[in-house]
Amino acid sequence: MPDLLILKPSSLGDIVQGLQVATSLKAQWPADRPPLRIGWVVRDIFAPLVRSCEAVDRTYLFRRFGGIFDFLRLMREVRQTPYDYLFDFQGLLRTGLMAWRTQAKKKYGRSDAREGAAAFYDEKVPLPAGGRNSHAMDILLQFCPVLGLKPELHGTVAVSRSRQTQSQLRRRPERHATHR
Repeated sequence: MPDLLILKPSSLGDIVQGLQVATSLKAQWPADRPPLRIGWVVRDIFAPLVRSCEAVDRTYLFRRFGGIFDFLRLMREVRQTPYDYLFDFQGLLRTGLMAWRTQAKKKYGRSDAREGAAAFYDEKVPLPAGGRNSHAMDILLQFCPVLGLKPELHGTVAVSRSRQTQSQLRRRPERHATHR
């Protein structure tokens, strides 16, 4: 099965747009190929939302103020899965460092990455025709062709409505990676 890791720890609006792209990737994925599995690195405060999205198979919790030891713990967890692809939707130094520490076979990032993050990618995904003035969704959709898919929205974001998910939305996020 192809495994994809998405780096988009924050912010809430950008995460929601990223979830739409993850849903589109799965909706467009050819039925005759092994299923695409998606992992996601997300800040602990946004983890219940990402965890509840049916397009995401695994979440990893990034604690923004967790310090170096928590960062190293996160990277140990992420490195346990040999991802085929990594998409850095954020494009900042911290996600560039995360990309560097993973064992993903191919690492893709935004061509408009800042803070030196681009140094950690194998390839940069070009911006849409509108360049930096493009809508954030259009920028994220440019990752779809990496997997041979169209840079278009497909499918509907489905959120699990289980009791477990509802209770997770009401309590503090867990400390470790989770599976659905």
